[in-house]
Amino acid sequence: MTVGGAAVGSMEQALANARLLLRSRDFDSAIQQTREILEVDDRCVEALRVLGMALRASGNNAEALDAEMAAIRESNHHPDVFQATLEIADNKLDEAEHLLRDYLKDQWDDAVALRLLADIGARLGRLDAAEHLLENALQVAPDYPAARSLLRRVREARANAAGKTTEFPRGLRAEGTDGAEQYAEALDLFEQAVERFPDSPRTWIGYGHILRTTGRREDAIAAYRHSIELKPDAGDAWWALADLKTVELGSGDIEQLSEILAAGNADAADVSQLHFALGRALEQAGRFEESFGHYAEGNQLIAACDPYDRTAVTRHVDESIRLLDGDFFRARENAGFDTSEPIFVLGMPRAGSTLIEQILASHSEVEGTMELPNVIGIANWLAGGKRAALEVSDYLATLAALPPSELLKLGKGYMWGTALRRQTDRPFFVDKMPNNWLHLGLILAILPKAKIIDARRHPMACGLSNFRQHFGAGQAFSYDLSTIGAFYADYVRMMDHFDRVLPGRVIRVIHEELTADPEAEIRSLLDRLRLPFDEACLNFHDNKRAVRTSSSEQVRRPISREGVEQWRAFEPWLGPLKRALGSIADSYPEVPNRV
Repeated sequence: MTVGGAAVGSMEQALANARLLLRSRDFDSAIQQTREILEVDDRCVEALRVLGMALRASGNNAEALDAEMAAIRESNHHPDVFQATLEIADNKLDEAEHLLRDYLKDQWDDAVALRLLADIGARLGRLDAAEHLLENALQVAPDYPAARSLLRRVREARANAAGKTTEFPRGLRAEGTDGAEQYAEALDLFEQAVERFPDSPRTWIGYGHILRTTGRREDAIAAYRHSIELKPDAGDAWWALADLKTVELGSGDIEQLSEILAAGNADAADVSQLHFALGRALEQAGRFEESFGHYAEGNQLIAACDPYDRTAVTRHVDESIRLLDGDFFRARENAGFDTSEPIFVLGMPRAGSTLIEQILASHSEVEGTMELPNVIGIANWLAGGKRAALEVSDYLATLAALPPSELLKLGKGYMWGTALRRQTDRPFFVDKMPNNWLHLGLILAILPKAKIIDARRHPMACGLSNFRQHFGAGQAFSYDLSTIGAFYADYVRMMDHFDRVLPGRVIRVIHEELTADPEAEIRSLLDRLRLPFDEACLNFHDNKRAVRTSSSEQVRRPISREGVEQWRAFEPWLGPLKRALGSIADSYPEVPNRV
């Protein structure tokens, strides 16, 4: 490979030479060099990027656009970028950010990685950083549609923060990947990926996840099964299959999973998921004692790698009750941002929040936006950058000391951050982050007219459901029955406090009552939300919207009571849960006088 008679000994040298020629403004030679590289490897993403910049600089915009779009397509398939896309789709923003920052140390001009990192920043309210990243992305690929669209929305958000605009953007279609809600593009990306990397189990698993999210159940099952064919001990594929819940794992699956675990050759990261999958298969077969044993083993393996301080939440609830009392809210009656657009659905995980969201998202006036990280992001910011989701409570003192003007700014900041995730012009939207119950005081302080729905389920059923669920991240309390019981008790204590301080402010939906008489409960819920009745809410299972949570298949079917008493099959082994709950379990759905 030569340029101007000079030999270039390797692809790396050729790429370095092409960049040197670009910096030297010898655009014709840079174009020639990159074209020679692409003759050897027509998918070399770095050569495509340099070619695009050289063509753009030389005035050949049409060919530059072709090169830039080809580079973007190839970047989407880079393992680190692809993995970051999956992490964003699962709302694992910290993991995605770490991957992208490491990748950009060497590939600083990758427009796709820059745009994904900006998307994370926008979600977390880092608008200045997001704008800078998007400007850099557009220097590399000036006609990159996803980056242009996100930059427009980020600039609108910054303008409002500076007081230059007064209206929130609505109906702005989110751009980019699965994590940014553009599921058609995500499907196309995964279809290209499995064609290009047909022997990659991880790619087939990712493909299965997006198929499941978009309601293509049978195709998702086939993708998971194919991943298992490629890697029989792929724990994430087995658990994804088991977690569909509507899929029956048969005796052959039980035998295969048992043999894999007995062999002891699976990677440590897979073993816990294999135990959960086998637990689910044995449960379906009615072998409850064996099933519970595998759930317990899977939880113990995760807990060993993810220590959890069960007293931290108790301290957080204690501080919330002490600081955020009636006097606190009376002194701030006119503080916060005046809007009734958000509908928060919160409570314990596995308590029916996805079902409530699906019902509301079927209403013509309500948009479902899934689990948004914005409230937790504000809590983290108030805590000085520490992770406030479950670990610390010292942001509460900061919140209690804020003047009304700052509460207003935080409320507006929440609205602008969530506007970036909205896709319709419906007047209301659902924020379905269950763990937002920990930050209910913050929500009520900055958004005093927001609607609050507490999704509540029987503590024994809810506790077991958490224990049986292999969470990807963020639910470290769920690995031990006693800790689950303590967490549920703290949740009830927190909600009871706000029921007393602000009577009637929280709308409570009892899961068992909703499943027993869906129409009456749905009508009552809409009435309490001051929404007109919409027949579509009764037929929520016909809603074709994408659903990412573990309840995705359940909310695509009519309401069933089959899971209400399911916990009783495991009752002999649930003693630690019941003891930790104390009188809460016996008095449900009422709250004991002292919790």
